[in-house]
Amino acid sequence: MISPRLRKSLCRIRPQHHHHLRSVMPTIGCWIATACPFSTKVTVNNNIISRSKQPSFQDPTLIWAQSNPILAKDVLEPPSLCPTKIIHGSLDRNIQKPTSLEEYLHWRQWLLHKAKVILNDDDDDDDLEHAKNLISHVLSSPLTIGSQLSSRSRRKENDQSLMKKWCCVGARAEASLPTQYWQECLLLLVMAAWGTSQEGNILLEFTGPDLPPNNIPNANVTVGSWNIATRGGFRGLYHDASLTSTWDAIILLNPGLAHPNLQSSWQLTLDMILRNDHQQPPRQILLTAHSAKDADRDAKLLRHKYGLPVEYNVNPFASRIRYQDPFDLDHFVQPNLYVAVVEVG
Repeated sequence: MISPRLRKSLCRIRPQHHHHLRSVMPTIGCWIATACPFSTKVTVNNNIISRSKQPSFQDPTLIWAQSNPILAKDVLEPPSLCPTKIIHGSLDRNIQKPTSLEEYLHWRQWLLHKAKVILNDDDDDDDLEHAKNLISHVLSSPLTIGSQLSSRSRRKENDQSLMKKWCCVGARAEASLPTQYWQECLLLLVMAAWGTSQEGNILLEFTGPDLPPNNIPNANVTVGSWNIATRGGFRGLYHDASLTSTWDAIILLNPGLAHPNLQSSWQLTLDMILRNDHQQPPRQILLTAHSAKDADRDAKLLRHKYGLPVEYNVNPFASRIRYQDPFDLDHFVQPNLYVAVVEVG
């Protein structure tokens, strides 16, 4: 049964607004319209093929965004960083590190109230929830990475700088996420470095067969004396690349390592990463899973085959947008719903 509030949201649908969403915000609108937590390709008999099932479910928040493109654009606009929060190149140390999306949005003074003011829905919280859900989707990967890897950062003795090289393997939509959202990742890293590092430089490289066909432009985001550089890497399977870099962390976002349709395509890559095949293993591996079923499968594979103890926990910065699994239409998922970090080296 559809609730009265959801029915009210659905009644605002206008088919042409999907195109309007793209035209009003050409970058993030297209990103949201095409972002999917599943790989578009699977491996069968060592051949890469495209998946054929097309899910029919669409999350109510995406419907809301299509019906309210101007409002969606407004709530997705990151607020400017208040200069008073930057002290001597870092952030005000009196501010506690946010541990939930709501805390983060409150600290960043994200203008969620527009969802109620513009639509005059003072008696209905649906628009506010849809606005938060939409923001959670674009911020999920930056905040997950920033919150999980920051607390485990290491630096050399007597060295006040932090330099890290991270590789996101099997990257998909996160590789084309507009640059301004990676500032949010950097803010959490700066918060976590209080008292340990005065400056930091992070390199985040994306690799995978689902990278956009056009080269991802190199981008740099700076907060005080901190910088995060994002760049596109090899467009293909990780184990097929001639990679010589030593990574401080490997990031696997919703990889589906043990998914029946994806497991074979991950085998050689996992062997290279975890069995020290041809390269030094990373110090850390960050993993996310988009359902409890997905997390349980991946954890069992990593434990039984590679002896890697993995314990997933609910991710406070998970996307709140739901998708239908194209390989199992009865399976509904949320990007980055569970998260785990494993110390390797």
